[in-house]
Amino acid sequence: MTLLWIGHDWIALDAVLKEAHKDSMNIEDIQDIRHRLKNGFRPFTLHLSDGRTYAVPQPEFIWVTRRSVAVSDQAGFIDIIDPLHIVSVKEMEAKNA
Repeated sequence: MTLLWIGHDWIALDAVLKEAHKDSMNIEDIQDIRHRLKNGFRPFTLHLSDGRTYAVPQPEFIWVTRRSVAVSDQAGFIDIIDPLHIVSVKEMEAKNA
């Protein structure tokens, strides 16, 4: 076990890394996205902390890893998003035919 001297105490490096990792991603949103992809997909939109939105009309437009989310647009360009910036995941309204 590796120990670090922080403040006035020795702290295990594993505990420091686990705490840092916990804050670096929005676990609930990642789980919500994975759930939406596996359980009867319905189009949704990602809303980010800076006001940007990303439409996900089909499952092929999004890739979810442990530490990031990649979203493709209609032209095939990809944006990689830090899950920390995802503030909500909302289902798209159905278009009237």
